[in-house]
Amino acid sequence: MSKAAEYAERLEEVVKDAVLRTVAEFKRRHPREHMNGYALLTDDGLGTLGHVACSKEFIASESEPDTLFLPVDWAYDDGVKAFDRQARPLLVSHADACEGGEFLAHIDDSFNALVSALMSLRGDGVFGADVFLSVGSTDPSDRLERLEENAVRALNSDAVYRAWKNTR
Repeated sequence: MSKAAEYAERLEEVVKDAVLRTVAEFKRRHPREHMNGYALLTDDGLGTLGHVACSKEFIASESEPDTLFLPVDWAYDDGVKAFDRQARPLLVSHADACEGGEFLAHIDDSFNALVSALMSLRGDGVFGADVFLSVGSTDPSDRLERLEENAVRALNSDAVYRAWKNTR
């Protein structure tokens, strides 16, 4: 296995662990709410990582009709420190080790590992089909916008992807 593949596999593993911790914390802190959105948020160089979530109840309280598709406007980041232990340091060390053209590969490999982690967790039943999933940048470049679109398409149903696309 190549070093890039080993890195992506390890990143996916530690991100899944952090996501599971944050989902558990969301459920603990908001037992009467139904999660209907979960997103991993990063920066354009994929050197940071966090998450946000929303619930049906939160969405119902918002005046903006497209809030479900606007993760940067979501209210919940319960357990955000779960990413500090392994995921964030792994991203940073990998980014720091990249030189020249390797940095673009870091971005693609890292982003794809984040998407794979969420896909795997959906497959394991952690996220139901009614939960909108996304991976994106908090202030995206054109490259990260394209990666986000591909992620939304891969992580959600065709109907949800079309609804998300219509908000753009």
